[in-house]
This record gives sequence, structure tokens and C-alpha cells, in this order.
Amino acid sequence: MTRKDADQESQPRSEMFKAVAAASDAVLGAAVLTGLGAWGGLYLDEKLNASPWFAVSLGLLGAGLGLARMVKKALDAEKADEQPKSRKAGDKPRAVPDNSQESGSDSIL
Repeated sequence: MTRKDADQESQPRSEMFKAVAAASDAVLGAAVLTGLGAWGGLYLDEKLNASPWFAVSLGLLGAGLGLARMVKKALDAEKADEQPKSRKAGDKPRAVPDNSQESGSDSIL
């Protein structure tokens, strides 16, 4: 197996790992935000003797923020997929057409 074949074979695998990592980051981030909201709410409930209202409210706020973060990450990933891939080191740049037309005349209007 040549190096080129190995690179082509590992490319889909690395794309899969990137997708799994992005999904894991989004879900874990949502869970952390929900947990932090609930924990902060429990702390406030204990200090202000308002059980369970702060825990419920801040837990829901954290869940909403986590969901918004997941949607934002999904939209950013979709935009990244739509953008053209950057050139690789071995790729040749495309020729840029020269749109100037020389008339052979040296006169300036």
C-alpha cells in the first residue's frame, strides 16, 4: 500500500473522528451548562430558603443555553462544510485569466 492510498483511506476515518468529537463537545457542553445552572440554583435555594425555585429556574436556563450552544455549533459546522476546502501542499493554483485586452494603441483618452 502506498502512502497516497493510506492517506485516502485514513481521511474518512479522521473526518468521522472530527464529527464525533464535535457532537461530543456539543452534548457535554449542554450537560455541563445544565448541571452548573442546577448547582447554582441549589446553592441559592439553600442560602435564600427558596427551595426548589432557583434550582429549577437556573437548571432550565442552563438547559436552554446548552441547547442554543448545540444549535450554534451545528450551524457553524454546516457552514464549514459548505466552504471550499483549502488547497493542499501538492495542489497547483488555478491559472488566473488575464482579462485585460491590449489594443496595440499607446494613446490615452
